[in-house]
Amino acid sequence: VGGDYGTLLDGVSIHATDLDGGVITYSIQDNSCSQNYTIENIFLMSISGEIFVTALDRELTPTCTLTVLAFDGRHYNSATVSIIVDDINDNTPYFVDIQQANVTNASSPDPFYRVSAFDDDIGVNGQFIFTHAGPDSDRFLIDLYTGDLRVNLDALNQPVKGAYYVVLVFVFDTPVQGNQARRAFATITIFIAEVDPCFDINPPETEQLPENITVPTFLFDLSYSSGSFPVTATLLQVSNGDTLDIVDPHPFQLTNDTVYLVSQLDFEDISVYVISIYFTNSRSECDLFMNITIDVTDVNDVIPTIQPMATLQVSENSEQMVPIIASDEDFLPLKYFVYNVPSSQFIFLDVYQPTLLIRNLDRELQSSYTVTVVVEDSGSPVLSASIQFKVNVTDENDNTPQFNQTTYVGSSPENRNGFVISVHASDMDLDRNGDIEFSLMTPTTTFSVETVQLSTGYFEGRINLVSPINYETQTRVYTFLVQAEDRAPLGERLSSVTNVTVYILDVNDVAPVLQNAPYTVSLSEELLLGTEVFNGVTGFDPEEGENGMIQFSQNSSNLLDIDPVTGVIITAGRLDRESTPEIIITIHLFDFGVPPLSDTATFTLTLLDINDNPPVFTVPNIFRSFPEDTAVLSVLLSLTSLTTDADIGGSSTHTYSIIASTASSGVLTAFTITNGSLLLVKNFDFESVKVYRFTLEAFDGVNVGLAYAEFNITDINDNAPVFDFLSYKFYVTENNLDMFVGQVIARDLDSGINREIEYILSSSGNRFYISSNGTIRTNFTFDRETVENVSFVVTA
Repeated sequence: VGGDYGTLLDGVSIHATDLDGGVITYSIQDNSCSQNYTIENIFLMSISGEIFVTALDRELTPTCTLTVLAFDGRHYNSATVSIIVDDINDNTPYFVDIQQANVTNASSPDPFYRVSAFDDDIGVNGQFIFTHAGPDSDRFLIDLYTGDLRVNLDALNQPVKGAYYVVLVFVFDTPVQGNQARRAFATITIFIAEVDPCFDINPPETEQLPENITVPTFLFDLSYSSGSFPVTATLLQVSNGDTLDIVDPHPFQLTNDTVYLVSQLDFEDISVYVISIYFTNSRSECDLFMNITIDVTDVNDVIPTIQPMATLQVSENSEQMVPIIASDEDFLPLKYFVYNVPSSQFIFLDVYQPTLLIRNLDRELQSSYTVTVVVEDSGSPVLSASIQFKVNVTDENDNTPQFNQTTYVGSSPENRNGFVISVHASDMDLDRNGDIEFSLMTPTTTFSVETVQLSTGYFEGRINLVSPINYETQTRVYTFLVQAEDRAPLGERLSSVTNVTVYILDVNDVAPVLQNAPYTVSLSEELLLGTEVFNGVTGFDPEEGENGMIQFSQNSSNLLDIDPVTGVIITAGRLDRESTPEIIITIHLFDFGVPPLSDTATFTLTLLDINDNPPVFTVPNIFRSFPEDTAVLSVLLSLTSLTTDADIGGSSTHTYSIIASTASSGVLTAFTITNGSLLLVKNFDFESVKVYRFTLEAFDGVNVGLAYAEFNITDINDNAPVFDFLSYKFYVTENNLDMFVGQVIARDLDSGINREIEYILSSSGNRFYISSNGTIRTNFTFDRETVENVSFVVTA
C-alpha cells in the first residue's frame, strides 16, 4: 500500500466461509504493526472484513503482519495478512554535518569541501541534486550530484585570502508525477586561508582537542622562517567558531611562537574556537593572517537534565502526547525510556523523540500511575537521568452498570406487600458516572423498586410489592426486567438490564371445605366389619402444595372409620340397630399447612332393622287371678303390651299362640288369642278348674319368644248350700229345755268364705235355735199334749 490516507488495502477484504451458515465477525488477534501503528492507522471492518489503512509511514515500519481472526460465535479460524508499505515522496532531504569550509589554496581546481545530504525516501524519491546561491556564490562552483565545492577560477571576482564568504547551499529531491520537489538549504561559511608565498610556513588549519585534555598542554609550534628572515607570530584574537563572538578570556596562550592550552576546555560552553594568528617576518613587507580552528570534541561528562513534571490528569480511553523536556550539554542524542508502567499504554514512539504517548488507560483497572522516565545520552559511558511524575486517570463513563446475576428469582407470601427481593449492581466509574438508579422496564403497577447505595459504586435495588397478591385468584408468577442506569449526563448514560422472576407463595389462608355436607345414609344393620358405608365425602382446598393437601379423620365413634385420603367411610365394629339405631360422627377435614386449617361436617348413619332379635315377654312368668265369673270374651291378657321386640317394623309384629298347658284341652277350649289379646271363651268354673298353667308363644316370623302363664281362678259364691236331705224329722221329749233336737248339714261347693254356711231358722216361733254347725236345740219346753209336732224351715 501507499502511504496516503484512507486507503482500502489494495482492495483487500478478508473473507471467511462457514458451512453452518453462521454470521462471521472479524477482529485483529495479533498485530506486529502495533509497535508503531495504532487502530487509527490500520482498521479492520468487523462485519465486511475490509482492511483500511491511514497515514502509514514506510520509513517507520516498511513491513508488518496482521493475524485476522474470524469468529462465528463459537468457532475460530485465522489468516495472516502481510502489509508492505510502498514509498512516496514524503520526506525532505536534509544536510548532514555542515561545517565551516576552509580553502588553503584558492588557485587549485580541486574540491575543497563536500556538502553531505540525505533523503529518507528510497528509489527515485530519494534522489536529490545540489545548487547554491548568494552574493558570493559566483566565486564558487558546486557539483550538481556530489555536492563538491570548488573555487570558480573563471570568476571575475576571485576569493580574497583571509576573507570569509557565506554561501547558501540548496538540496532538491526529484519531483514525481508533477508534484513539487522537496528542498532544504544550509548556510556554509567559506574561509580563504591560503598561505602567502613569501612565507614558507604551513601551520595546522584545524586541531581537535577533547574537552577533558590535561592542562596546561602543548598544542603546536609557530616558529617559521621566511627565507633568511625569522617569522614572528602574534595571537590576535580567539573567537567562538559557532557564533564568531570574541572569546575573552580564552584558554589559549602564545609564548615564544608556541601555542599552549592553559585552561580547561568545555565542549558544552564552546565547541569550536577560531584562533586568529598574525605572521610577519623582519621584513615588514611580508605578512600573513591565518585562522586556526580548534574543534573541541565532546566527552560525555554531563548528565542529561530533565525538566520536572507536574502531576498529569489524563482521561481514560483517550490519547495524550506528553512532551518530555530534557537536555544534554554534551549535545549528544538522547534516548527516552519509560518504566514502571505498562509498555502498551506509555510509549515513546521513537526512542529519540521526547514525546510520551499515553493511551488506552482504564481508570477502573488502575486509577493512577507513577511514571519513571529515564533519559540516556549516547555517549560512552552512557549517562542518564530520570524523573518520576504521577498520572491520575480521570474517569469517563465507559463502564456499563453490571448486575451480579443475570437473573434473579424471589418469592413473597400471598396477602402481603412490601419487600420481596434485592438486585445488586455495581459500576466501576466514579461519582455520577458510577451512581446507579434502578427502574422497572416492564410496565407494572404491582411492583416498585427503590435504590439504596451500599458502598461506593455498589447499589441495591429493593423490589417491593405495591399491594398484596391473592395466590388463589391472581397471577402467581411475575417476570419483569429491571434496569440499572448510571447518572451520567443525559445522552451519556449507560445501562444494563436483568430478568427478575417473583413467585407468589401460597399461604394457608383458605380452609378446606367438606362438599355437599352434611351427609346422611341409611343402611342395614347387618353390615359386616370393614364394609363400605359411604363414599360421598369429598373435600376441596384451592391452595397448592401442603396447604392444599387434605386428610379426613373422625374420632366420634368406634363403629365407623374414615379413610384419611379418600374419605370413604367403612364399618369398624359390629353394628346393632337395637343398641345404636343411629350413628352420628363428626368428620374433620384438615390441610397440611402451618398452621393447619380445617372444616367439619356431620355424617349420620341410620341403621335399618333386620329381624335379628326374638320377641321378649316383659314378664316371663305371668301369674294372674281371675274370678270364676269372668265374662266370656273378656281380655285376660294384652299380649302385645306384655311383649317387646328390639326389632322394629315388620320384625316387631308378632303372632301369639298357646303351645303348652297342664290341662291342654281345658286351656285350648277356655282361651283364644285375638289381635294380641288373650280372651276367655268359656266360663271359668272354680269348682271344676282352679288353676290354668300354660306357655305363651310370641312369633315374629323368625324368632320365638316364650312366657309361662299361670291363671288362678278365684271362687265366687255361685253355689247354694245343699242340705244332705231335703227334709229332716227329729224327735224330742217334751218338757225339756235346750234339748238336742238334731243336726242338719248343708254343704257348699264354693270355697273360702263362700263355703262357710250359716243356718237360719224360720217359722219356728222362736222355740228352737240352731248353732253354726247345724245343731238344733230347743229353746222352749214343749208339751206334747199341747203341740204334738212342729214344722219349721232351716235355711242354710
